[in-house]
Amino acid sequence: MMEKPSVDSQSGREGTRQQTHEIVIDAPIEAVWKAITDAEELTRWFVEEASVEPGVGGSITISWGGGDKGESRIEAWEPNRLLRLDHKFGRDKGAVIVSEYTIERRDGKTVLRFVHSGIPASADWNGYYDGTDSGWASFFRTLRHYLEHHQGKRRTTIKVVGKLPGSLEDAWARLTGADGFGFEPVAGQSFSNTTPAGEPRHGTVVHVHSPGWLELTIRELDEAYLAHSMAAAGPNQFVYSILSVFGKNDAEVEAIRAQWQPWLSGVLGIDAAAAG
Repeated sequence: MMEKPSVDSQSGREGTRQQTHEIVIDAPIEAVWKAITDAEELTRWFVEEASVEPGVGGSITISWGGGDKGESRIEAWEPNRLLRLDHKFGRDKGAVIVSEYTIERRDGKTVLRFVHSGIPASADWNGYYDGTDSGWASFFRTLRHYLEHHQGKRRTTIKVVGKLPGSLEDAWARLTGADGFGFEPVAGQSFSNTTPAGEPRHGTVVHVHSPGWLELTIRELDEAYLAHSMAAAGPNQFVYSILSVFGKNDAEVEAIRAQWQPWLSGVLGIDAAAAG
């Protein structure tokens, strides 16, 4: 968890704080710009639905499904360089959260820098701060994977969402145990094993933070990307796991879903019917 400053250096407003993320992507700068400003591209790494009215004064509207939408006003629009969005947040819309993306070329690759500022420093915003800090980092790793391996391909997400029995440590042990992935993940290392059904499984661990986060690629699913998170909320523990598959038709997606959701739900001990 990042330190929570009481003064937001980005906005200069007292009583607010910010997050900063930077990721290096082996893709043209134009592709990165399109990925953060084009409605269809946004669905390939970030959200389920999006619409964009481009240019200063325009807007970007996003949704993860379920009818809830978030709209941000575009305050800066400099193609291939700068995008800044303002989003009114909170029950009384009193908080103005600013999202600023800057893009540059460095050593033959594209560097995306993201500053999320204006977040109130009060304790009741700690959950938002911590959740978005880890969430943005995960989204940007998904973005990098999409642009480096699947650029231009449709993404479909297969989700497992639910309440976990027992502790996060128990869930992690099940996830990495013999009935789960069958290995203790280490970021940057490849893995090669078989599923409990005897099928081969290969890939690379991209990110791990035990017992909450695991991100990896799966070669047998055409370099699918798993972003798996588990977190405590009060006395309860929950899982939010997204498997992104690319370039698959509807029948192929449903075949993967029919195997993936019951398997992971069973490993974690949650109701597969409510897995999402």
